[in-house]
Amino acid sequence: MKTKIRILHVDDSILDRLLIRDTLMYENDEFEITEADNREKFENLILNDDFDIILSDFNILGFDGLQVLEVVKEKNAELPVIIVTGTGSEEIAIKAMKTGAADYVIKSVNHIKGLPATIKSVLNHKKTENDLKIAQAALKESEALFRTAFENASIGVCLVSPDYKFISVNNTLCNIVGYSKLELENMYFAEITHPDDISKSLDYMSDIKSGVSQSATFEKRYIHKDGHVVWVSISTGLISKELRDSSYIITHVQDISDRKEAERQLIIAKDKAEESDRLKTAFLNNISHEIRTPMNAIMGFAELLGDVDNTPEKQSEFVNIIIKSSQQLLSIITDIISIATIEAGQEIIREAEVNVNQMFGLLYKQFKSKANDKGIDLIITKALPDKDVTFVTDKTKLIQIITNLLNNSFKFTETGFIEAGYYIKGKDIEFYVKDSGIGIPDDMYEEIFKRFRQIETSSMFNMGGSGLGLSISKAYAELLGGNIRVSSEPGKLTVFSFSLPFGKHGTLNKEKSVITGCKELSCINESKNILIAEDEDSNYKLLKAFLSKTKLNVIRASNGIEAIEICKTNSDIDLVLMDIKMPLMNGLEATKQIKELRPDLHIIAQSAYSNDNDKANAFAYGCIDFISKPVKKEILISKINKHIKY
Repeated sequence: MKTKIRILHVDDSILDRLLIRDTLMYENDEFEITEADNREKFENLILNDDFDIILSDFNILGFDGLQVLEVVKEKNAELPVIIVTGTGSEEIAIKAMKTGAADYVIKSVNHIKGLPATIKSVLNHKKTENDLKIAQAALKESEALFRTAFENASIGVCLVSPDYKFISVNNTLCNIVGYSKLELENMYFAEITHPDDISKSLDYMSDIKSGVSQSATFEKRYIHKDGHVVWVSISTGLISKELRDSSYIITHVQDISDRKEAERQLIIAKDKAEESDRLKTAFLNNISHEIRTPMNAIMGFAELLGDVDNTPEKQSEFVNIIIKSSQQLLSIITDIISIATIEAGQEIIREAEVNVNQMFGLLYKQFKSKANDKGIDLIITKALPDKDVTFVTDKTKLIQIITNLLNNSFKFTETGFIEAGYYIKGKDIEFYVKDSGIGIPDDMYEEIFKRFRQIETSSMFNMGGSGLGLSISKAYAELLGGNIRVSSEPGKLTVFSFSLPFGKHGTLNKEKSVITGCKELSCINESKNILIAEDEDSNYKLLKAFLSKTKLNVIRASNGIEAIEICKTNSDIDLVLMDIKMPLMNGLEATKQIKELRPDLHIIAQSAYSNDNDKANAFAYGCIDFISKPVKKEILISKINKHIKY
């Protein structure tokens, strides 16, 4: 059902009201007319009812059309008013229009006939005007929302002109690239784009401008104002000409530098993991070769020892080969154990006084025969007399570092010389090993200290060894407060060096020599009982063989429980050799319980576990001394002589 136009007609003349009613209702049923003939009725109606339009005479009893306009403006400024009057004065019309009248109609038959059309025209105009206001308000609100979203967006947003100049940028983009708004809005995008990415960016934007694609998403690099590279993800599209005088490009910019760095680190980690796997595989292959080589000699010549046709000379030669091969095998195993304890962070510094000249004297004796065999000059350089060259450090680790460096020099030096020594440099003592070997390229200075690294090249692979010596030396040097260095002129000279603090001299208890000089126990005039707690038959037989020429009475326990029972029931046990790893009860727990039964009984630990932690553990449980496997006869006899009670 069509809604009628509600009209309030204000006129004090009943004839004029009838004229207008008849005119409006003659051929129209779309009007609904309410009449008021005085001010009171008019104000009451406009206050309590709704109308679409007001028709008002200009001269009304008690007030006029201008006052009607004022009341309407106060009550409902949007309500249109048409002045319908018999006074056709131009002055009155101007006043009415200025006061707010929507139109002005003369009360004549010809003019009144056009009133319906005038009413509709005024209402249509009003509707258009209202629609425009609504649209303008909506546009204003939309622009405000866009501006707020533009400025407060968590990602960078910018408007770029057809010639690729920044027109408008938000604060986030400014933060991403380090420029202010004023600076950016006077720049072209290429000025902050990484040179290698400009061409790619132009291609994407050209496709968008030409209509080949509506939008594009890609990654690129900006150059920050301070010079560093910023990785960003770009999403860009066209603002069409229909909305503006020309086309513009709107671009969203997200900083992805953190993601790119994470990806880079992941690639590095992956490469390192793959490299580590490759090196460890090579290491295992090399270790297998290095272990099997001496094992082949040990097993082969041990088998040949049983040949009845062997001469004493051959027997002696075979024994020497077995001993050297065993030493080689032990050296490899020691390296593996050392690197494992370093990796686990279990290495402990045990300080003692070290006479550097005496240390180098022992090293000279150790390596002299090897130098003679290769025809190499072995030189030891001492900077100070014996009385002035004692300082405090971990003696074992210091000797291991220099031993590893000397072994390394002997591997790669075929002619010329190898020199080891020291000199005083300020408050430090500088140790060095130099040789005339094949040398080391500059790009390998860091690499050679990495675990397993030196076995990478075929030339090094054939030199033998575990490939861990330099890595162990570097770790030990750092533990002692130094830092190992290398310099080399390939084919001429290579120098390894490291400094240690020399200011720590002192009165620490000097380490007593392990070997007392007595190689046999034949000096004992009375029989003594010694308990050997050892589960391995071969190890027990070896120890018993070492002691076969003594007056010791050897008793065996195969596990910790048996060792406790023997000590409990045999009060005449004079000394115990206790293996650490045994079935049923380990040697440490057995030692603890035996010491509770017989606090004065001396117990010497013997174990293949030989690092500092293992030794400290044995002492904590009550052992008086420690022998590392493989056991040497001289050391075994020396320690028994030292601790057995006569």
